[in-house]
Amino acid sequence: MFDPVAKRTSHFMLEMDLGTMTVGRFIKKIQGYRAYWETGRHEIQYQIPAFQVLTVTTSEARLAHLLNETQRLYHQSRQFLFTTVNRYSLAEPELLITSPLFSVPASEHPTVLIEPVLTEPRQEQLLPLASWAPPLRQRVSNDRTPHVLIQSRP
Repeated sequence: MFDPVAKRTSHFMLEMDLGTMTVGRFIKKIQGYRAYWETGRHEIQYQIPAFQVLTVTTSEARLAHLLNETQRLYHQSRQFLFTTVNRYSLAEPELLITSPLFSVPASEHPTVLIEPVLTEPRQEQLLPLASWAPPLRQRVSNDRTPHVLIQSRP
């Protein structure tokens, strides 16, 4: 995924936790991801310089438990991010990237995967570029700060 603010590509491994494995087994998987990263095998196998692990789980309680156990091992690591299926909607998948939905060890506040590009709204930006181009959506925060413009897919 390309991050226009940082001007770099971010890479993610997805871990879907359905709550069926023990926390001990989950921690072994997290340790496996960390060992994979520390040995640099991701660079050889995928030609990527780094990656983060996104864990999507079933409930806030399960998220808190997995997050606490991960924090115990990797204190303030941003390599591991956690969210639940209830924090986002597949009806608006773009918000999964730019909304603060992910919890990280040793942080009280959720974080985003990629910072949204903020621009001042202009009328011409809200119109399609051509009849085949998808329209742009306009997002306005409650305090009326600058709009985040996200191109939607049909």
